[in-house]
Amino acid sequence: MAMMIHEALPSLGSHHRKAMATNILLLVEDNAAVRQVLAMQVNRLGWDVIEAGTGMGALGQASRLRGRPFVALIDVKLPDVSGLRVVQELTRTMPECQVILMSGAPIPAPGIASGLLGVLEKPFAGAELEQLLERAGEGHSTVGT
Repeated sequence: MAMMIHEALPSLGSHHRKAMATNILLLVEDNAAVRQVLAMQVNRLGWDVIEAGTGMGALGQASRLRGRPFVALIDVKLPDVSGLRVVQELTRTMPECQVILMSGAPIPAPGIASGLLGVLEKPFAGAELEQLLERAGEGHSTVGT
């Protein structure tokens, strides 16, 4: 699986740096190999990556970022709680958080938080993720607005 994601992300490179005042990405993915590849790729774009392997771990990490703008890249299927539940909690308690969801299966649109930047279906192209991260710096939401 890690190889498939890695092959899907070759366009991410160090040539592009975010123009956002803070480049913090909370990466929430239970598969350690996938998480490692994504963290490496996002880091090459100039983002500081904070990793979590569970939904509860993500909420704990996010609480340390309270008041600071950040982007959360969240897998929908997590071992402890649904990624959608994590999104609901983050957008309710931390309006400074922008969210990108990722999933190996289609995600139904109804009920998705208004602070969502977008949804990525695995495996996804690096250009798709890079484009969403660029929008995060511009403060634009593409879903639910």
